[in-house]
This record gives sequence, structure tokens and C-alpha cells, in this order.
Amino acid sequence: GTTIQRIQLVEKERKYVVVAERNRLARDLHDSVKQLLFSIMLTAKGTLNMTQDRELQEMLSYIGELSQEALQEMTLLIWQLRPEGLEKGLAEAIQNYGKLLGVQVEVRIDGMVSIGDEIEEVLWRISQEALHNCKKHASCEKVHILLKIENNQLHFYIEDNGIGFIQEQVRESALGLKSMKERIQLMKGSFQIITELKKGTKIEIQLPI
Repeated sequence: GTTIQRIQLVEKERKYVVVAERNRLARDLHDSVKQLLFSIMLTAKGTLNMTQDRELQEMLSYIGELSQEALQEMTLLIWQLRPEGLEKGLAEAIQNYGKLLGVQVEVRIDGMVSIGDEIEEVLWRISQEALHNCKKHASCEKVHILLKIENNQLHFYIEDNGIGFIQEQVRESALGLKSMKERIQLMKGSFQIITELKKGTKIEIQLPI
């Protein structure tokens, strides 16, 4: 019993260290790199109005656009490391991330749902990957997410109105689906994707709790 408790304590400490390091990295990126990119963008835009040289104007405009794109990418990266709102609840974090991507997300939670930090973290990462895929690959406008618990089983559904895909022709690794499935299987759960071309995609997850 003592050995098992010691292993559990070590694992808990390891997870705490990982989260603390992730938070530290997110803060550093926000305070340094993000601010520098913002300064570059403002400087390029400000200098643009100070010259009449057409070639120089085009170059400054290009630098401004590049730094703005890099700033957006950095904002997403910081979100992936430390989502704003997760401490306030999974639903709010998912909806906020959807807003950041420009995807309308509706999250429904049926009944009183209480889940541990580890499951919440996994569901957040999967939602994040799914929303990223919606934005990048599926051309969808709306995503519906449902979370409910029945008979000691957690059910989590993510459904979009995108273009879908032919399941046999897509490589799981290309959409980050492989890592999603592995995360769930490690927790003795099931992971299924239902999709059809031009009819959207649905991800169904079940986890024992």
C-alpha cells in the first residue's frame, strides 16, 4: 500500500511540475516574444507613413503583415500552453478558444457533471485539436459539444457542420487524431470518428469515471 501511495504521489508531483513549467513558458512567451512582435508590427506601420519610397513602403507593409501573423500564431501557442478560462470551467475555455479561432462553439453540459483535473485536461486538449481541425481543414462555421455522465460513463461529443472527409483516405496523424485516440485509450476509454464527405464530422468519446 505504501509503495502504491508513493508512486501516486510521485506521479502527482510530476504532473504539477509539467503544468507549472507550461504556465511559466506561457508567461515568458507573453511577456517577451509576444510584446516584441507587437512592437515590430507597430514600428513597421508607423514608419510606413514616414516615407514616400514605394519599394520601401511595400517592404514595411510586408513586415507589418508578417509580424501580425506571427503575433496571432504566438497567441494561439500561448493558449495551447495555458488556456485562459480553464480554471473557470471547461465549457468557458472551449468557447473562448473557439472565439479566438473564429469558430462558433455551443457547449452543452447535461446535469451535474463533476470530473477530475486529468480528464478535464484531456477533454480540453481534444477539443482544442478538434476546433483547430475545423478551422484549418473542415471549413466549418459551427461546432456543437455535449458532455454528460450516465451509468459511471462520461460521454463527450464534438460535432461540426464542415465538409467532412473520406475516413479511409485521411491519415490520422495529419489531423492530430492519432494523439487524441491514444490519450483516450490510455484512460481505458473509447474514441470514434463518424464522418462523411460534405456532411460534417462527429467525434464520440466515452470514458469510465
